[in-house]
Amino acid sequence: MTVRPTDCCRAIDSRMMQLGELLTEEHIQIPLDIGSIAEGLLRLLPPEVTAGWDVRDGESLLRRLQGGEGGVARRASARTVVLSLRGGETDPPWAALGVASGPISGLDQDSGDEEGPRALLVLRLPPVPEFGTGATEGLVRALQDPVVQSDLLRAASPAEVMAIGSLMELDLAEPLRVEHVLTPLKYRVFPDTPLDEVVELMARRELRSLPVVGEDMQVLGMVTAGEALRYALEQTGRGKAQDERSSKATARDAMNRTVMCVSEDQELVDAAQVMANRDVGQLPVVREGEIVGVLTRDAVLKAVFGVR
Repeated sequence: MTVRPTDCCRAIDSRMMQLGELLTEEHIQIPLDIGSIAEGLLRLLPPEVTAGWDVRDGESLLRRLQGGEGGVARRASARTVVLSLRGGETDPPWAALGVASGPISGLDQDSGDEEGPRALLVLRLPPVPEFGTGATEGLVRALQDPVVQSDLLRAASPAEVMAIGSLMELDLAEPLRVEHVLTPLKYRVFPDTPLDEVVELMARRELRSLPVVGEDMQVLGMVTAGEALRYALEQTGRGKAQDERSSKATARDAMNRTVMCVSEDQELVDAAQVMANRDVGQLPVVREGEIVGVLTRDAVLKAVFGVR
């Protein structure tokens, strides 16, 4: 059976962002008349992007990026450099690019290549899961492509840079994954845990459900408030012998053994699809078979609508 994506899944997909959406022709300088990367930073970065930074000169900012403070500086190839600044959560993503007519002095970790880099790509990305290290690594890999590098260095105008499809269509925002929004595991019970203790814990901590795990933390089942209540009602009115048996009930007696789990590296859109199709409020999250947290419907909704 083919499952049609839900509206929430389309909303998650729509958060992907390509470099071409950030890099407009107004932010591209060809040729970029500079002698060093530090000069290029000052030339490409407008004041509103560096607001709040203690920047006295380009060299100071470059040293901070090289040290991993507030961003990263990467030599993508012999002719290209990527500088990624870490913005605030409310700062919109931003990008600029310059191509010098001749070689410029590079980074401390540059090779002994005497010609040095010519193209400088500068970004500001918010510190959220979607724009993780994968965004910078993806740009580095793209700029290592000989064809992309050649097209970039031969570009005579911003329009020619924007026409490099394999670069402009590069996704910067990574797909949201379950690990980005999961709730770390705080409470769990074992099959032999008395059911009255399970219910007491759920009531005290206002939990909707509790995972039941084995010795190796593998998921054996889930005890929900509904399952616990259903079990209690089944025992009601069945005589003293049944009451005694009910008092000795354990998590094993009331747990649901049919449990759908998701892995922490699974894309959130897929997990959201499972929750929507099965109408479940939460899913156990596992890593190599061991439970590490839970994915709740509330967390998925916040991710869908961009609530931090």
